[in-house]
Amino acid sequence: MHDPDAVTLRRGALVIAALLALTACGSGGGRPLNMADAFSRDTTTTTAAAVPATTDTSVGAADTAGSGVAVAGRSAVATSTSHATSVTRAGKTVLARGVKSDRIILGWEGLSDSAAGAVAAVGVTAREVSEADQKAQVDAMVKDINARGGIGGKKVVMLYHFVDVTQGTADTRAQQTCEFFTNDNEIFALVLRANHNGTLSACMAQHKTPVIDVSSTVLPVDQKDLDERYPYLYLPLHVNLSRLGAYIDALAQQHFLDGGARVGLLRYDMPAHKRARDQVIVPALARHGSKLTDEFAFTPVREVADLGQEGTQAANAALRFKAEGINRVIFLPSAWTILTVFPKEANSAGYKPRYGVDSWESPEYLRNNAPAAQLQGAVGLGWLPHDDVPPNVALAEERTLPDWSHCAAALKAAGYPEDFATYCTPFLFLKEAMARGTGLTAAGLRAGADKLGAAPYSTANFGTFFGPGRSDGASLGRNIAFDGGCACFTYVSAPYPIP
Repeated sequence: MHDPDAVTLRRGALVIAALLALTACGSGGGRPLNMADAFSRDTTTTTAAAVPATTDTSVGAADTAGSGVAVAGRSAVATSTSHATSVTRAGKTVLARGVKSDRIILGWEGLSDSAAGAVAAVGVTAREVSEADQKAQVDAMVKDINARGGIGGKKVVMLYHFVDVTQGTADTRAQQTCEFFTNDNEIFALVLRANHNGTLSACMAQHKTPVIDVSSTVLPVDQKDLDERYPYLYLPLHVNLSRLGAYIDALAQQHFLDGGARVGLLRYDMPAHKRARDQVIVPALARHGSKLTDEFAFTPVREVADLGQEGTQAANAALRFKAEGINRVIFLPSAWTILTVFPKEANSAGYKPRYGVDSWESPEYLRNNAPAAQLQGAVGLGWLPHDDVPPNVALAEERTLPDWSHCAAALKAAGYPEDFATYCTPFLFLKEAMARGTGLTAAGLRAGADKLGAAPYSTANFGTFFGPGRSDGASLGRNIAFDGGCACFTYVSAPYPIP
């Protein structure tokens, strides 16, 4: 029997992987971590384990692109009206890439065993789950999917790749992953959990290969990014940056912006964050009679050598915000990097603002790593229980979801705890979308996603919605607030729509 704490402890290791590599954290919360040395020690490297490859090397054809159809301000790939899994060329029927006569091949990228060395190097008390255990957990979920008809009536076969977060930069790792799944092997779609920056999803889109991103993306995308990668990038668990006006609305509902509020924004110095500030955050604040007093733009972490600068920048930001009398601090997503360093530096400076948080920046992670004095009065918006609230509370919420029991039972049968069942979501998303689509092609997947509506595919969210032009799935959120009694975040509202 495997350690029942393995999934919970994996969360801490994934945080460090995010900090080291601009890879994203797959799930939030977990046990308290020792972050004291995370931004001062040198990191070490370890050798990644060998990557398994599929034995089927036959190459299929990509989906065809027809005349454009305007969708949400862009030209979309036209979809076929047939339910075939193939295209016809020169009188021959050719199966779509990654689709065989009896199976559909999907890719999975996770963190390699090198993550354990990375965790030790930065002084974090956490235990990383091995590649073998990651594979066994996914295999258990896929076995359950196949027992219920597979995807598009075909058996799901997985191709695994584990990224070594201690080697190279985010861009070089992204390129290697893209080549592995497009040039060296063939898949129908990639389930992305380890994640990179936008380089990987852009490369996969160029190769017309869908990406189902279920990580807490380090550099989350906005609608412009989604449009540029359409129809090849899906975020079934999340809210893209262009929809974060709901975050500000949730803060206003909880009187975060009431009289005397002086608001400071912490973000990365990157185009998507600038667009989110100008097009989303500032207008949303104005709707509630508020405005930004100041902001601080951090330099994005792109490799291990960049880590030291984050702590220094956080100290400067805390001193500046304190001097300006800023008493409310909000964030744009940074894979928890900014919120890891800023509360600690603010506490050292005797600066105690109120924080506005959301699921992108994991309130559960924050309460386990920030000084307790920093969290009084913190409120926000949550759409992912496993990133929002303590594990026992998250499980109680997730167990009410329609497909949770199937996934949990499959994991338990394989000797693993049920927590990982949140990652049944990408497979269920594909299954439900392809059942409504026009064939096992990328265009067919998009056609099916457009018809999903509020179909309850997720084992991680309160509610989801897909339709034309919509590539991020989370549709229901709840207000959250820090509770000094339990020293944790709790839900303080019923679920309500996120526009």
